[in-house]
Amino acid sequence: MLARLKEGREHGSDLFPLDTFDQRARAGCDIGYIHWHDEVEWVYVLEGAIDVFEDGSTRRVGARELFAVEPRILHRYSAVEDCRLLVIVFDGGLLEFAQADVASRRYIEPYRAGTLTVRNPVRDEGGTIGAAFEEILADCRDLSPCFTLDVRICLLSIFQEIIRTGSLVENERDRHSLAAAEQAVRYVQDHYAEQISSATLAQVSGYQPQYFSRFFKRATGLTPTAFINRYRIERACDELLDTDRSIIDIGLSCGFQSTSYFIKKFKEFKEVSPQRYRKTVLGSYGANREHYQAIEVGGACVDFVPSADKNSVCA
Repeated sequence: MLARLKEGREHGSDLFPLDTFDQRARAGCDIGYIHWHDEVEWVYVLEGAIDVFEDGSTRRVGARELFAVEPRILHRYSAVEDCRLLVIVFDGGLLEFAQADVASRRYIEPYRAGTLTVRNPVRDEGGTIGAAFEEILADCRDLSPCFTLDVRICLLSIFQEIIRTGSLVENERDRHSLAAAEQAVRYVQDHYAEQISSATLAQVSGYQPQYFSRFFKRATGLTPTAFINRYRIERACDELLDTDRSIIDIGLSCGFQSTSYFIKKFKEFKEVSPQRYRKTVLGSYGANREHYQAIEVGGACVDFVPSADKNSVCA
């Protein structure tokens, strides 16, 4: 589940490291939680519009537009309108050739090395990108004998369109800041059950305490306290759905000092109580805990996690 900032799941297999997702979300829903992974992620908005928070800024992505996320970059999505997204998460090595040529040396290798990046979003004027996305999802669903070859051809077709539109540009990201944010995020991930102070996060990320909060909010979109609480709530959601532990035990084990504060923060982020969240989601989806969609509880969007059923290579 996306509650872990670095996704714990494997994308695809060792021989074919790629996953596909066909996601829908209601307007106003968060689509997953802020996270990062070692793979490339390409998101195509088929219908509606989303806001993408990535690398410290938020950008609007509308229908028939592609958004490319580089490896190890914190990102999250939220639905601006009712939307449908096609998502591909894959190892960038799938773009490469055993025998390098001019194009791979000029475009693919620099893209994988991070010296070139995609200027987001990429407008799909001719429909080429959307058609390639849909073909990839169909190939991964049908699993024909040569589906991996078909998928790689489609990935290269999308990448070719990125180049053709002039969307592959020099990367001017501040790598030092990205590394510092990652250090702070990793610390929260590893120590969320303990008491965590902004001063501690500043220390592990190498920032002066007086500058850290501003830097952290720019990098993640949240203050350190809000970030820690939201991460704890997402981990609590895992516990609520994957275990039979009591609400009290879950709240304390996720780092909250009192049950009342845990319930208060849970309602603040999820708009329902922990008990109702557990009852409603499990009642609606039973044991299919990797296949949640946005559902409505008292008018609130409870959760949205990618479905990895027949649209996933590793299903």
